[in-house]
Amino acid sequence: MVGFAFALAHMLVEAKIDGEITYATGTSCGLVNGPADMLVGKNLLDLAAQEDRAFLTEVLKRIGNRQSTPAVRVTLRGPTEQDRSFMLGGIRLEDEEILSIGLVAMTRQAKRGDGAADRLIQTAIEHATQGPDSGGGDDGLMMFVIDGIADMIRKGPIEAVLPVLEKLRAYLRAVSVEGDAFKDIGSGKFGLIRAAGVSREEVQAGIKRILDEFNIYSGIKIYDLSFDLSMEKDSLSEEDVARAISYSIKRFSEDTPESFDIRSLRDGANAILRDTARRMTTARQMLRQHNIDIVYQPIVRLDDGKVHHLEALSRISGVESIGAWMRFAEESGLIRDFDLMVTAKIAKSLEDHAKAGWMPRIAINLSASSLQSSLFLSHFEAALEPYSAFRKQLLIEVTETVAITDFPKMAETLMTLRRKGHAICLDDVGAGATSFETLQSLPADFTKIDGSVLRGLASGKVHAATMHTIIKMAQNKGSEVIVEHLETQSQIRTVREMGAHFGQGYIFGRPVSDASAASIPQSVQADPHWSPIAHDKPVAVRSA
Repeated sequence: MVGFAFALAHMLVEAKIDGEITYATGTSCGLVNGPADMLVGKNLLDLAAQEDRAFLTEVLKRIGNRQSTPAVRVTLRGPTEQDRSFMLGGIRLEDEEILSIGLVAMTRQAKRGDGAADRLIQTAIEHATQGPDSGGGDDGLMMFVIDGIADMIRKGPIEAVLPVLEKLRAYLRAVSVEGDAFKDIGSGKFGLIRAAGVSREEVQAGIKRILDEFNIYSGIKIYDLSFDLSMEKDSLSEEDVARAISYSIKRFSEDTPESFDIRSLRDGANAILRDTARRMTTARQMLRQHNIDIVYQPIVRLDDGKVHHLEALSRISGVESIGAWMRFAEESGLIRDFDLMVTAKIAKSLEDHAKAGWMPRIAINLSASSLQSSLFLSHFEAALEPYSAFRKQLLIEVTETVAITDFPKMAETLMTLRRKGHAICLDDVGAGATSFETLQSLPADFTKIDGSVLRGLASGKVHAATMHTIIKMAQNKGSEVIVEHLETQSQIRTVREMGAHFGQGYIFGRPVSDASAASIPQSVQADPHWSPIAHDKPVAVRSA
């Protein structure tokens, strides 16, 4: 890669190890207002963008020490204060304290920050599916837990910790692929893909050196959790390998350092990856075999006890907790295939019921993750194309285990589905802080209040004002309210008095596989003194 940098370099410079430029030739690439030799006497470190200065210091140090230093991406800044990305590679001239450095100006600017995690995951996927670059040894993905850093941050003062973190980040970037495949995950956790020729031992030694510099190595433990990206992949497609790696890295990011204390260094991370691969294989097999059962539960009008529509719920053989399975499916990316399969099943059932002279309305759960994917939406439309006559019978419940990242775009998606005939229901409102933003920002014909709100109301953990607030917000936007997990007549009376319109729960019937049986609710004593609170029919809400 260094040879590549010299061969295609727009500019060649010679510099001292401290960064002072002693010679420059080629195009100046906007770093000075004039020819490249005007850079002589300037310092490369002064040209670096502030966020890249410590990183470039580490790179120059590695070149000076004649350590393996593949070309890295660095941001430099000229007199116009305009940032520009370069690939920088270099060698130390024989028997001299001078570095020869090639700079290749990049046409596309590098973006850092939040994208670093995606870059780390993407590079790991490339290594797993295409093989690492030649000379890179093993697959190169290393996840570190530096136990003690989190305590230092927590105990403070933060001013004493920041220089340590800055030095660690700069060093780890300097030994990562292109200086760009690194992420400070937080809480003393770091991830990187090692550059070709950089060994595990070298990285560990580099971290220890930095901790020693700050006299804090004593009592600090370094857990090196290296993922083996050459794991057994025969049972997984390339796409599922990518999903497994992405999910595994996210799991590592969310775990606490203490959860790694009793693991062997390499097996700890590989256990995550192996477990993920196993679960992916099982889930994929289940999807291929359509090994999913659908059960139905009624949603009942609270004023007269009649069934308004049915909710289709999935049951998977051998899965104890459908909620945990769904979370895995969402976080691993399998949920889109799952949602499409359930959609096709329910659409076909609507056609079958119509042939028998029955036209029920059925709600299906679609993940917010799925609905945020344009690819899923195109496949969803293709799946429903043969059943377009039944769109008005198919309600869509938006589940939000995975957070919505773009509310205006999601609002636009739901309005499009509405125009095609689908009523929209927002599921699990009240279960978390984001659900209120969801209720406020998205169009909905129905708002389903999470069962935890009802249980909290009975136990006193949730004030009645919370329920009133949700119901009022829903009514203000023309959305009718469904309360789930109703089990007693007393609960029915309470939520009706608060203004709820529909109920769901065991008092009306447990989920059953026979949709026609689910459409006949258990006897409910209606209150003749209560009637629904009048409000406008559902209307479009603003999309932001």
